[in-house]
Amino acid sequence: MGHGLKETLIYSLADALGMNLDVGEMINGSASRIVKVGPLAMMMKCEVVSSQLSAEHGYFVILRMRGNLALFMSAKSSRDFDQMTLHLLNVAKMDSPTNWLEERPVLTVDEASAQLKPAIVKSFVKVAKNRWAESTVS
Repeated sequence: MGHGLKETLIYSLADALGMNLDVGEMINGSASRIVKVGPLAMMMKCEVVSSQLSAEHGYFVILRMRGNLALFMSAKSSRDFDQMTLHLLNVAKMDSPTNWLEERPVLTVDEASAQLKPAIVKSFVKVAKNRWAESTVS
């Protein structure tokens, strides 16, 4: 894996996203997922369109989905567990998600969230395996 990357963070991202991730200078991956919105179930293709790997600040990915929908996900190590955050994004309220992270200097989770705030529709934090809780962006 190299570059001082922490494999557990990559595995945490891959597990949360339900997809295989290829790691080089960037993270790459795509998958089709069934997303339930109320009683409606839709097949959506998810594709990593931007990523940032920082041993100090964590690993970030932006996935493009259908229409104006994208996801920003971060994983960062802490003493006891990997901290995972997910933001559902409205692409119409942000710059293009493709290469969004690569076009900015190394960000912390808070800095990235602050810059994405106008586009954030909902936010979640992982509280246990397969369990997420809604959170707020300050």
